[in-house]
Amino acid sequence: ERLSSEFLIFIKSNRSEGTYKRYQSALNNLMRHFSKTSQVENINIEIFKDNNSHREPSGVNGDLRAMKSAFSWAIKRDKIRSEPVVSYYKIPKKKINVLSDRDIRSLINTAKGDTKNLVRFYLLTGARISEPLQKNFTWNDVDFMNNRISMTRKGNRKSWVSVSQSAMDILYNWMDREAPIPYTDRYVRNRFEALRDETGIQFTAHDLRKASGAILLRQGASIFHVSKFLDHTSVDITVKYYVDLLNEEKRELYESVATHLDFIIS
Repeated sequence: ERLSSEFLIFIKSNRSEGTYKRYQSALNNLMRHFSKTSQVENINIEIFKDNNSHREPSGVNGDLRAMKSAFSWAIKRDKIRSEPVVSYYKIPKKKINVLSDRDIRSLINTAKGDTKNLVRFYLLTGARISEPLQKNFTWNDVDFMNNRISMTRKGNRKSWVSVSQSAMDILYNWMDREAPIPYTDRYVRNRFEALRDETGIQFTAHDLRKASGAILLRQGASIFHVSKFLDHTSVDITVKYYVDLLNEEKRELYESVATHLDFIIS
């Protein structure tokens, strides 16, 4: 219980509210299966997994990742002598959904009113679903003079970034609101679910974020610039999302070499 309390205080000041709630839920779940006064070093995570066997493995893995973070945090600060062993369930990787240009066109042409502008804003900024919403994004974070915005990113980081005039125009048309996008995650998800049902295109807010990167790659941007645009902590994450597009690009490069070699010879 002491570890949980101290770790959550740290998380609350260094992570988003959504992350804090996930970690809080995971650690509360851990304490439901062990005494709150248990020595952390003596916890057997396999018992926790057995007691949660009725749940989806992906959900249990989410709890395990939060616990692993808490244990690692504690051992770095000499609060515990050793970490309990955490092993995750192996889950088959889903094929990453990257929207095609045709899909994007259909979504924008079908969407109406605020939903259309929400789709466009997520595409134009590559934002994670919570970043432009409510407490993470206020009018103080919009600089119309210099076409810049500032959103709360992962790790509770904020920094100004220049955005397109199209993104600024959307915000300008929303200036009568108390906040640029005064909605909850659930509200936005419901809007997108309705659009998904109407178009038959399977997508989420995060798929719109990935679509932004795909648009950049198709326009010839480097994977490093796409990684920076999406605010990824590592270019390896970006490569994982776009491996299929990069393979297509690689094939095109081979064709380009062959074409130019033919030109040189002739």
